[in-house]
Amino acid sequence: MRPIKILGIAPYEGIASLMQQAAESRDDLQIVVHVGNLTAGAEIAAAQTAQEEYDVILSRGGTAEAIRRCTDLKVVDIPLSVYDILRSIKLAENHNCKYAVIGFPAITRNATFLCEVLRYNVDIYTIHDQKEARTILQGLENSGCQMVLCDVVTNSLAQEYGIPALLITSGIESVEDALNTAVQEGLARRKALELAQFFQDVIRAMPYDTLVSDEAGQDLFVSLSPELPDSVLAKAHSAIMQRTAEPHRSCLEENGIRYALQSTPIQMEGALRHVVTIEKSRLSIPLEKYGIAYSDRQQAVDTFFDSFYGITQSFSTANLTLEQYLQSNRPLVVYGEPGTAKPQMVQMLYAKGPLSNAPLIKIDCAMLMHPGWKYLMASDRSPLMGDGCTLMMSHVEALTDEQFSELFSTIMALHTQERNRLFFVASSSSSGTMHPHYARLVDMLNCLMLQMPPLRSHLQDIPRLSGLYISTLNMRNARAVIGFEPEANLCMTEYSWPGNYDQFCRVLDELVLHTTTPYISVETVRDQLKRECTFYPGAVSQTHALPVDLTLEEIEQIAVQQALQAENGNQKRAAERLGISRTTLWRMLQKETPHPHRK
Repeated sequence: MRPIKILGIAPYEGIASLMQQAAESRDDLQIVVHVGNLTAGAEIAAAQTAQEEYDVILSRGGTAEAIRRCTDLKVVDIPLSVYDILRSIKLAENHNCKYAVIGFPAITRNATFLCEVLRYNVDIYTIHDQKEARTILQGLENSGCQMVLCDVVTNSLAQEYGIPALLITSGIESVEDALNTAVQEGLARRKALELAQFFQDVIRAMPYDTLVSDEAGQDLFVSLSPELPDSVLAKAHSAIMQRTAEPHRSCLEENGIRYALQSTPIQMEGALRHVVTIEKSRLSIPLEKYGIAYSDRQQAVDTFFDSFYGITQSFSTANLTLEQYLQSNRPLVVYGEPGTAKPQMVQMLYAKGPLSNAPLIKIDCAMLMHPGWKYLMASDRSPLMGDGCTLMMSHVEALTDEQFSELFSTIMALHTQERNRLFFVASSSSSGTMHPHYARLVDMLNCLMLQMPPLRSHLQDIPRLSGLYISTLNMRNARAVIGFEPEANLCMTEYSWPGNYDQFCRVLDELVLHTTTPYISVETVRDQLKRECTFYPGAVSQTHALPVDLTLEEIEQIAVQQALQAENGNQKRAAERLGISRTTLWRMLQKETPHPHRK
């Protein structure tokens, strides 16, 4: 076995000779000795360890303390035994004069013990640096002390004050004991380094990249493939800087490769370390192209607060009690008319929920097509086979009956709803009806239901929402729009907003873009709402006359929608209001023209 390499820093020549003498007959160590006291010794140690690799440092007293402050290596202190101190006291007694003991804690600790046992009446002073030594020596000079027993630091200073000094020296036995300790410390350090190197080699041999950092985000260990994209590395550092005490998972797709990141916090010596592993797998299909997208909590939060709904906090206007939905793990159907912020609600529930440290997986059934459907149903990496994630499925109505049955059977067979949180986004008509697929999901998966109210149910909030969003549009587009003229504001609150928040947000974008004055005029609002008839032919202001260019069928649709709104979606009462049968009303609803902004 390779000998333990020791760096000896001796505060005086005598102990340097003892180090060399004690090491001569040993083949389990190799020692290099330099002489230097306190700061000089620490500077020598720093220079030597920078040039060569040592297992341990051997020194004594204040010099050992100074070295510890400038190196991470173990510093073994040559002890002053009780015998060493007793020998010095006996020498002092030969002078038959008053004396005191001054030294660093390694000296005074044993001196105190010895004097208590032998009942010696000796003044003992503990120092930690030269300044403290000078103060004590000055006081002893004034008190008439005739001799001091001390270490090297005090020995050199005592001459300045004219006080004879007797140096307390370590004997060969103390040096031999220190060398034994140094060898054991060196062996322990070498074993720890070998074990650390072994585990590093094991980690590098694993089929994934690894990054370890401290609490400040500084890298402690890096094992990364050179071809790892910068976006993935940035994602890894982002996971570290969240500094969460819980494990965190996220996914990223880049150039046809899926990167799965796992951030695990580990406590070490009272400090938090973060270990991020990055597992990559080549995808047979580009997932996002076929309607499957991964995001994490930070992305969900950023997406939400960059949207109209996050800027205006329009959810607060709905008076929704969300706590029950956050605490439950049952599948949840979030439904409402098109444009009522259903996906945004799901992202907010995910970000605030207990599974936010795992990915949010968005599955758009309308975009799956054959490759995406095959991946979802048959791949061993299918989101349906995961654990502890949040799945948001939208446009389930786009699936055929056969596909829906296969999807539902797969979810039940894999117990996906038990191992993950499922959200379904469902669009309903203005009368409140949904596709039959959702009724089956609710019944068979025991889903909770959360309805997103339409904008027309709280038109009184339009001025507040407009003001908040216009402020953001001014910042984005370098505009200076203050708000609406009073009559223009009235037009906005009287419009029925069939496209709800999505339409409202788009109209505000258009109005700010086309406004050249501080206030948006009523003419600008009327022109924009008239253009909205292209997408929503049945939507008009509740207090204004119908446009003259509408067809009879479009006017009937307007009457049906207004009757339903007046009766809060109750088809029976709406039919009675219109003076027609429920069957006739149902047939008229089937003619309702879908617009391109439905979600």
